[in-house]
Amino acid sequence: MKMKKGQDIFLIWDGGFFKILRPKLFLAEPGQSNYNGNRHSKRGRMHMKSIMLCYNLKGTKKGRKIGMLGSFLGFRVKYVEKEEYSKTIGVLTGLKEEVAEEASREETAGTDNEEITDFEEEMLVMLLADNRILDKLLFQMKKEKVQVPLKAIVTAKNQNWTSTALYSEIKREHESMTKAEQAGKKKEE
Repeated sequence: MKMKKGQDIFLIWDGGFFKILRPKLFLAEPGQSNYNGNRHSKRGRMHMKSIMLCYNLKGTKKGRKIGMLGSFLGFRVKYVEKEEYSKTIGVLTGLKEEVAEEASREETAGTDNEEITDFEEEMLVMLLADNRILDKLLFQMKKEKVQVPLKAIVTAKNQNWTSTALYSEIKREHESMTKAEQAGKKKEE
């Protein structure tokens, strides 16, 4: 196995021998789980598990329903505590390791949002392994009459934002879409 100069490796004891893992490449044997819980198929492609971050839903009837729907569809459901709002979305979903707070503040500075530290509204943030799972989730939520108006998908840009910065952006977008929808209904009348 060739190693590139300066590349980080990890040795993990696996019942009689060491496995070499290169974290940036998410390597694992085909059909085996890697250290992030993702699975490789027999062909060597990685299958990431979808993750759902639930805000202000822990301990509620709606939160339990969403958790059951998400688990049924293959999501790993995580109820985010208020103490974790300062962490980036990438850290909460496991895409990134926790770094110094200064770096995350610099990256979220470009969102042009006033600094808030807490919010009470319910919000869902999803990291998708497959886009089809989102359609299934939204269909099931509609069928079960479970509504969470603030929903987001993890992107390359927003994975560097804190939960509060993402909330501010989603809230602003939701309000502008609601106003546009109401203006469209008034024109029809």
